[in-house]
Amino acid sequence: MKLNDLVIKGNNVMKFPKVNATSLTRRAYSLPGDLQGDHNIVIAAFRQWHQDLVDTWIPSLQNMANQHPGLKVYEMPTMSRFNGLYRFFIDNGMRAGIPDRAVRASTLCAYIDLDEFHRALKLPNLDTIYLYLLDRSGEILWRGQGGFEQKQLNDLASTIDRVMAASAPEAPTAAR
Repeated sequence: MKLNDLVIKGNNVMKFPKVNATSLTRRAYSLPGDLQGDHNIVIAAFRQWHQDLVDTWIPSLQNMANQHPGLKVYEMPTMSRFNGLYRFFIDNGMRAGIPDRAVRASTLCAYIDLDEFHRALKLPNLDTIYLYLLDRSGEILWRGQGGFEQKQLNDLASTIDRVMAASAPEAPTAAR
């Protein structure tokens, strides 16, 4: 079964679970409600080496966000709950490695129960990254996984075009 087969419309809408996270600029977020876009792409990564996979997507996703003003992109390093000291070292290590303030602001560190997250999203495993397109309510409109693939990008772009067109205000009709 493909991952997107799990994203069902109608009464069986799949929602992104509630997650508390903190950006690398130290802003607290409660996802999905605090995400700032009308539509948001969240990239969940679970291992340090997953950053290489995330990096394969970022240029294309940022380009997409530049084309669609209501679309925001977030990286979400997702880790087990650690004590505060350990989290301090992890966050500061990431902060030191990311000099760009905008990237820091869109990097949301989540220290959560990974098993619960895994079950809520019906993930096959945590051995790769997962990408989610969410609406304001947290409904998952599209999801992908792994490093960049043109086919997944095309599917995502089609979904974004469709949802943006559906949410765009109608142009006024000319009076006759």
